[in-house]
Amino acid sequence: MAYKLIQALYERLPQVPTRPLSELVDLVAIGLIADLVELTGDCRYLAQIGIAQLQTHLQAEHPVRPGVARLLQLCRRSGDRPTDISFGIGPRINAVSRIYGDASFCVELLTSRDLERCRALAEKAELANARRKALQNDVLQQVKQQLETQDLSTLGVIVLCDPQWPVGVLGLVAGQVAQQYGKPTILLTIDDSSADSTPLARGSARSVHHIDLYDLVKTQAHLLTGFGGHPLAAGLSLPSRDVSMFATAINQQLRQKMGGRLTQPMVQADLTVTVADLGQALFQQLKLLEPCGMGNPVPKLLIRNCWFENVWHQKLKDRTGAKVSYIKANFQIRDHSDAKGGAKGGASFPGLWWGHYKDDLPPGRWDVIAELDYNSHPNSSRYEIRLVDIRPATALAPASPDLKRTPASSQMESWLLDCRTHPSAMGNASQKAGTETSLVLSHCPTQWRELQLWRYQADQTQQPLALAYGSPLAVDPLDKWKMLLGLAKYISREQVVVTPERLSKKLDVCDRTLAIGLAALQNFGFSVKTSAIDIRITYHNQDNPLQDIANKTAKEHALSRFLSAVQEEHFRRQYFYQAPLCVLQSVIDSEPY
Repeated sequence: MAYKLIQALYERLPQVPTRPLSELVDLVAIGLIADLVELTGDCRYLAQIGIAQLQTHLQAEHPVRPGVARLLQLCRRSGDRPTDISFGIGPRINAVSRIYGDASFCVELLTSRDLERCRALAEKAELANARRKALQNDVLQQVKQQLETQDLSTLGVIVLCDPQWPVGVLGLVAGQVAQQYGKPTILLTIDDSSADSTPLARGSARSVHHIDLYDLVKTQAHLLTGFGGHPLAAGLSLPSRDVSMFATAINQQLRQKMGGRLTQPMVQADLTVTVADLGQALFQQLKLLEPCGMGNPVPKLLIRNCWFENVWHQKLKDRTGAKVSYIKANFQIRDHSDAKGGAKGGASFPGLWWGHYKDDLPPGRWDVIAELDYNSHPNSSRYEIRLVDIRPATALAPASPDLKRTPASSQMESWLLDCRTHPSAMGNASQKAGTETSLVLSHCPTQWRELQLWRYQADQTQQPLALAYGSPLAVDPLDKWKMLLGLAKYISREQVVVTPERLSKKLDVCDRTLAIGLAALQNFGFSVKTSAIDIRITYHNQDNPLQDIANKTAKEHALSRFLSAVQEEHFRRQYFYQAPLCVLQSVIDSEPY
């Protein structure tokens, strides 16, 4: 909402801003992802362009936001993934208020350009996050101890209270408990500082399985002194004497809503894979679905009948080198799928399980749910899985979606060769050498139709098609507009006739973007006549101030359409540059010419 307000002010007061609006979208992405906003519609688009802006901080010699750049360095992330926010930047910013009770310096951390000051603030946030991890783990263990004394089969909602629990980490622990036990969870602590000397229970709630937590807690509003949130998370307070009554009432309310059925732990898998499927190729395909988050969750992978080897755990350390009581288990997962290089015993792949000891990984065969990730830290970069859930292996696995794996030999015979200039798609030497006898596409496409036409040409000439374009250069849509204006004035002044193809090539835009640009010119005093073979442009000087004011809204709308089209075209080029070869080939093969 803050960004939309600023965007409106930029449009209404174009003479006031001194810096481009695009510099703010990284903060928008941090807010959207860290605050668990649904990444759909406009929010998904803003998160996407915000992440693109976020990753420039570590690439720039003098980053616009040095505090964010330092946070990325401390959490060992590059800023190109939504998880760099959800597991990196977000927890460090939030940890400040959770530990110190004051987040005011976070504003300075995100906005200051003082390198030394930002470095000091980021270090403070890093230490706060280490303390947060330790506190979170301590509270989680205490919650589990309390749950061991309760009959969970009779509970629909977990409600626990302890006067020693720090309120700052209760939401995080409630989320862990809710996911692990499959039940909405409310954790409370006691606050004796109320004005009327009545002890209050304060805390946080987290939901699972699409249970509307806000609506559920709202039914007990008569017991609450404060409440706010949304369907998946909430904060609340009530007199401590009423906690037991609240727990009983909210469980009764859930039973009524569920028709007497209590929730059970359940994790839904999106795709069944083998250990041999894990790695760069699958990661690149799944990455096309990003940004992932609320409303667009990270794909869950089901790996059947597998086991764990080389299991060990470690306690994490803070910036001073001191160990904190927050752990992760490391392992190699293995199954009987074909290992690369013909290794005996099947394929293996590294993984980790946050918040667990090595003894939590049992011996024997298991079905597991995991998320595929990439650790980009220079000293430990690798593809790995994050374990989500474990279940006993099923003797007879039901039919499930599986990956279509193409042998390397058949890829060599493919009509499509990958010679794009980036590490994840370079292909082998024989493929690159094949460009000498192939059709070569050196200009990054912007739509599927272009590739389909090239496919048709490849079929007609019986030659493979080599994708040989590089990474699309960053574009400033406003620069494109200035270039179009300059060309239009030149064409009008010299009375030259140009073809659409030549003008598109000069501007480096596709036909659709050019058409939107030509339409926009007509709101700025140009007359544009187009035919199948040429374009004629004439400029009419506008000296009527009243008419100019009346046309201001139309001008702004037309210009906005063109700038958006240029930006969209750039994202399309990025897609066709990054998309795995198997995805491109599959889509083109499935569509007629």
